[in-house]
Parts: sequence; C-alpha cells; structure tokens
Amino acid sequence: MLVGLPRWLHMIYHDLITIDMKSVEYNDPLDGLEDGSLEAYLGIRRDGREQADSARSILLTLLGELVRPAGRSAWTQSMIAALGLFGVEPQAARLAISRLAERGWLVGTRIGRRTRWGFTPELDKLLDEGAARIYGFGPEDRRWDGQWLLLLVSVPEHQRRLRSTMAVRLGWAGFGSLAKGVWVSPWTNREPEAVGLTRELGIEGALSFLTTSGSPSDRDGIVERSWDLHSLSAQYERFLYRFRGEAPGESAEATAGLLSLVHDWRRFPILDPGLPTELLPAGWPAADAASRFSELRSSWQPAAMDWWKRTEVQYS
Repeated sequence: MLVGLPRWLHMIYHDLITIDMKSVEYNDPLDGLEDGSLEAYLGIRRDGREQADSARSILLTLLGELVRPAGRSAWTQSMIAALGLFGVEPQAARLAISRLAERGWLVGTRIGRRTRWGFTPELDKLLDEGAARIYGFGPEDRRWDGQWLLLLVSVPEHQRRLRSTMAVRLGWAGFGSLAKGVWVSPWTNREPEAVGLTRELGIEGALSFLTTSGSPSDRDGIVERSWDLHSLSAQYERFLYRFRGEAPGESAEATAGLLSLVHDWRRFPILDPGLPTELLPAGWPAADAASRFSELRSSWQPAAMDWWKRTEVQYS
C-alpha cells in the first residue's frame, strides 16, 4: 500500500481488495467459467453474483486499461509494481501472471534474465468485448411497450454446472429469475438471444412467449421477484461514495485510483439488467454512477499512463 494517499483512496483499497497473502489459494473469478468468456473477465461468481477480488482479476484490469493501449506487452516487474499499489505481494503477482499464461492469454518471451509478456489473440478478443461492454454501459432511454418476454427452461438438478452457466448467461442478457425454471425480460427483442443460448448450451424443451402484466401492482411484483434492485441500488450508492473525492494528480495515486475505478465499475454490466425507466424506483442512481465513472476515468488516465510508461522504462 502506498504511504500518504488521501484517506478516501485508502478506504477504497480497504473495501475493494480482499487478498490473503498467506496462501496462494485465493478466490478466483475465472474458476469454473469457460475459457475466454466475457463473464470470466468481468469477475463474477458461478451464480452470477459478484466474485471476491483476486490478484488475477486486478491484473486483468491492468492489462485492459494500461498495458493494451501502451503496446500490448509488459515486463514482469512492471506488472508486479502495478499490483503492488494494491498491496499484492510479488509471489501472488507472479502466480497471477503465470495462471493467465496457463490459460493461453499471455505468452512470455525471455530477454536475457527477464521476461516480457505479450497478448495472445484470445486475450485481445476478450478485452475487445470487455471494453465494449464496460465503457459502453450506461442507462438507456428506451421506450417500453409493456410486454414481457417469458422463457421457460428446465435443467435437471444433477446438472448444477450447466444450471449455473445458464443463470450467468441469462443474467448477462438482462433476464431475471421470476420462479424456478421461469426467466423474464421486459425487452422482447431478446427472444432470439435467449433461445439461441439454450440451444448453444444443449438445453432441450425451452419455450418462450410474450405476455403483459395486468395491473401496476402485478408489474411491480414481477420486478421485485425477478431482480434485487435494492441491493443493486446500494452497490451503485457505494460506488458513488467510494469515488466521491477529487481525483489525485500524482501519477502513482492516479494509477491506483484508475485501476480501482475500472475494477469496481466493470461488474455493473452484469449486475444491472437495464430495466426501462417505468420499472425502476424513483431516484435510481445508475446515471449518476455512470457519469462519475466517465469523469474520473478521463481525469485519471493521462497521469496513470505516464506512470505506467515510466515504470516500463525503469525495468527495460
């Protein structure tokens, strides 16, 4: 941890980073998810909820936010230094790098006694998808026609991994779980995506149809049973609270702030179903959070990139 950081940035570190440095067996958002999947990159649990942070998930944020725009390769020591801003020990940082290499996302080249890590096409594709989703995510002003898309799909109890994958993928598409085996979305144009997903996963017998809710109370009941908007609102508010301070100007602080910001924000595209305004509670904080994210990212980027380039030169 850096000494002399603003108190609010220390609070971000305390809330955000939960790495056990005494053991290399830390929680990993990639475990149990398909190689190369966008869900793995965003760092979620198998049931679609947020996953505990790990050195590897922070490393993925670093690769996408700084390493990629700077040339798509980096020294081992540079990445260790960046992860060190979060208190990640060198051993844990090296392990995170090696695990991405084992997954086929990084490839190392020995140069003398040092190693320079380059991106593979698989990682480039993943970061392309991640950037489009993360940086393009925000509240949309779309008209809702009052119709619901219902998807009836049943997966046997013994196929738990398949059920988890299906839940993650449907959640990613904005569907909520109305009841066991019943998924719902207010956007009827997502029917081809949902049906295609069940076929891709090899799930047979899925049915989809359109319907309307009878009264406003019925509509509210569907939302309440299908999505935990109270929890999501609290997470948006927590995000706004964490990043309420002014952006620091010093490059190391800006780097730590930028990576914390992107790392925290990148989960909202999977957590937020993107409901129409008519279905959201008053004072919904998503727009304020999206605005704050864009503002701080633009403010921190130049100084953070300067720190990264100087660090790379230092270890060249």
